[in-house]
Amino acid sequence: MQQLSPRSKAPNLKLNLLHREPWSLENHAAGEFNLVVFYRGYHCPICRRYLRDLQKLQSEFNSEGVQIVAISGDNRERAEKSRDEWGVQDLAIGYDLSERQMQEWGLYLSQAVKEGEPDLFCEPALFLINPDKTLYYCAYNSMPFGRPKIQDILDMVKFVQKNDYPARGEVKTTASLA
Repeated sequence: MQQLSPRSKAPNLKLNLLHREPWSLENHAAGEFNLVVFYRGYHCPICRRYLRDLQKLQSEFNSEGVQIVAISGDNRERAEKSRDEWGVQDLAIGYDLSERQMQEWGLYLSQAVKEGEPDLFCEPALFLINPDKTLYYCAYNSMPFGRPKIQDILDMVKFVQKNDYPARGEVKTTASLA
């Protein structure tokens, strides 16, 4: 698995959204940031809370020029159940994320270990993508726990824009730890 780095070009991402036009990162509005939130799927109660928190702050993100999309590998039926049962009707929710797309984004993958889980699904990740489609911020999780708080991400966006703060963490090194 190859995780992505800040300042690198984000892989293009095309997918279907519930009750909206198909979405593509490449064709998304110029001049806006994108917050791409990968979630585990309908089976995850922590994802439910996370997406609810995301929806609560969506208008503030939008006023800062950030468009949000939440994505899982769930099929349409499971994605609709998430939207409806979790009360996140205002979020752009993408579904049918393929294993190949999960790998292109460097997501951790898990296999079902209990009833109700899909055979294969991605673990959570969050990416803030610059208007030029380069990655600004990347947060990967290998489990449903320990995700960045949505309010912290919003505060970061405000700070970054106010202070013209550059993306960090882009340096690759082959130096070994001695």
